[in-house]
Amino acid sequence: MSGLPRESGPFRFRLRPVAAALVAMALLVAGSLGINAVGAQSIDDARAEAEALAADLASTQERLIELAEEYNRATADLETAKVQVAAAQKQLEANQAVLDRTRAQLRDYALQAYVSGGGERELDGFFGADANTVDQRLNYIKTAAGNKKQLLDDVAEASKRVDRQLAQMQLAQKAAEAEQARIDRAQAEAGQLEAETADLLEQANGRLATLVAEAEARREAQEREAALAAARAAQIQVQVQSENTTSAGSSGGGSGSGGTTPPPPVVYTPPPGLRAEAAIAVQAAMSQIGVPYVFGGASPSAGFDCSGLMYWAYAQAGVSISRPADYQRDDSVRISYEDLQPGDLVFYGEPPSHVGMYIGNDEIVNAPRTGEVVSVKNMFYSSKPMTYGRIV
Repeated sequence: MSGLPRESGPFRFRLRPVAAALVAMALLVAGSLGINAVGAQSIDDARAEAEALAADLASTQERLIELAEEYNRATADLETAKVQVAAAQKQLEANQAVLDRTRAQLRDYALQAYVSGGGERELDGFFGADANTVDQRLNYIKTAAGNKKQLLDDVAEASKRVDRQLAQMQLAQKAAEAEQARIDRAQAEAGQLEAETADLLEQANGRLATLVAEAEARREAQEREAALAAARAAQIQVQVQSENTTSAGSSGGGSGSGGTTPPPPVVYTPPPGLRAEAAIAVQAAMSQIGVPYVFGGASPSAGFDCSGLMYWAYAQAGVSISRPADYQRDDSVRISYEDLQPGDLVFYGEPPSHVGMYIGNDEIVNAPRTGEVVSVKNMFYSSKPMTYGRIV
């Protein structure tokens, strides 16, 4: 019999987020390029090609999301199967020990019978032939025969138990092997799709890089012209203003030149009355914004897939939930859209192939898909059916 299936870990993808973003960028900027051609290709042709590549990429990414959850389910079920195999093995060993002891007792009985001459005639030496001892002799013979039959019955029953337990262990072993096969299939298909996705991104990079570069150059030129115009306007304003408003005018000119100070980071503040575990889970998930999506990932250092982010965030609140998305829904209490509160989970598809955490205002924080990062988005972005659950 073969051993337990091997351990499996997160299946990492090597997609480049920059290349994935290039497709979306090309779609956005293609309309701003006017009628200039890119090589022999018209702008309309380039836009159509970009849209087709983006559609293919989205389809591939969706299948990768489903495979991630298939991988997570198979990994969880494999752990259960391993426990069942170990329990069956332990019970089999115990039943085998009982069978061995019973067989040894039966061998001892047979040896004693052989030494004494066999049958029940060996009992004659213990009793006289007179009628006064007949009843006692018959009772002893009956007891000895009963012991022999009991030993035979015990051996037969112990042997049946061993056979049954062996069959159960073989079934558990086959279940474990089946789960390992599911993991292997998910990894193989995911690897193939990853390669296909990488090819799509290579196409997007090779065919649309020129388009994007020209659009970026045009945009930068326009921004420079706008900045110069703003600076000239500010200079004229300063000259026109009176001396006692010169300082204010200079400040206005600096503002007109177009500062690039980034906005302050968004800090999530839980609403009053929110359960402590839910508040901690939301804060934990929000703290991972920008961490890359990783197939099978469930930690800041390894990256996250969708259910891995939920699993890790609730662990920070001291709450243990299952790993795959559909098992997480089983762990939760079903609620309606009207009952949603921050910390509740939003599941997409049936069975769920994606999960995000509700943070309020119809928004979720989630790990979207390969090539993207943990981010906040509107919860109605998908056309898949949605269900809602609360971890309590």
